[in-house]
Amino acid sequence: MTSVVAVLGSGGVGKTTLSAAIAADAARNGRRVLVLTVDPARRLAQALGVRLGNTPAAVASCPGLDAAMIDASESWEAIVHNHADPATAERLVANRFFRAVADRFPSGQAYAAAEEMTRHADSGVWDLVVVDTPPSGGGIDVLASPRRIRALVGGRALRWLTGPAIPGRRALYTVTARPALRLADAVVGGPLLEDVAEFLLDLRVTYDGISRRSRHVESTFKTAAIVLVTTADPAPMRETSRYFAELPDWASRPRAVVFNRALPEQWSTAGRGRGDALERNLERWGDEAHRQAEARGELSALYGVDPVIVPWMAEAPSTPSGLADLAAATGRLSAKELGFAQ
Repeated sequence: MTSVVAVLGSGGVGKTTLSAAIAADAARNGRRVLVLTVDPARRLAQALGVRLGNTPAAVASCPGLDAAMIDASESWEAIVHNHADPATAERLVANRFFRAVADRFPSGQAYAAAEEMTRHADSGVWDLVVVDTPPSGGGIDVLASPRRIRALVGGRALRWLTGPAIPGRRALYTVTARPALRLADAVVGGPLLEDVAEFLLDLRVTYDGISRRSRHVESTFKTAAIVLVTTADPAPMRETSRYFAELPDWASRPRAVVFNRALPEQWSTAGRGRGDALERNLERWGDEAHRQAEARGELSALYGVDPVIVPWMAEAPSTPSGLADLAAATGRLSAKELGFAQ
């Protein structure tokens, strides 16, 4: 059975690097691993030594490790082709509003990552799938994405606009058109509204399939090991607090909460008493180290977590071996420590 690690957190906290580090460490310890990344930095792609695309590719310098980049647009095309007849699917993927949902709607991007995670886990090809999730809402939006997609595809607003049943093509205008849509037709013009109407009607066709699939995606999250990544900066800390405050009833607490780019606590007393420019510089670093330690302590007290501390580094690891060393050095981000036996 394939195990799953979902790495969550707000943007810019180092999720992609830590996802690759967890995956590289597991592969080095004999597991067959896939890491799914979202918009990886060029340095990370170079470190893995592969051209990242939607199809998994082997990392030659790390036996057992494959990598792929999540393409939300491609993922959504596959979703609609799986849950609609060919003609409806082709109309949907060609519709400008479908493109907007796939490429720009935050829950759409989050659900694409969750869908890819589940698809690859279901394949049974890998022992472990590690997914670097989109930076939305500190991670809570990723867990909520299956429910939100169900609401989008089968919610009251869509039923109100399209009627109680699927009518014939263009029947939105002639049979079930609502006053609001008639007014919009006069304001924005028929061609634009026609695209909206076709998109809504075709989207209704996919509801049953997407609803069933999204519940299966939720079940994958239920058994996944959640790794929540943050830094001591104010914005990521707020997003981390939001994660705990809005955690769904069905979701488990994180297996690990990672404080990334942490300065050593001993820096808070370094350089005192020198009375020169070096001391002033060290004091600034010391004040930041003290602030970070206080932020970690506050989060620990509020939510009862024992954070994994990843120290600040001048440069991120540049090889799979270096990435694996990063995970191993924490002592708590190995597959075994995250709850998966070797």
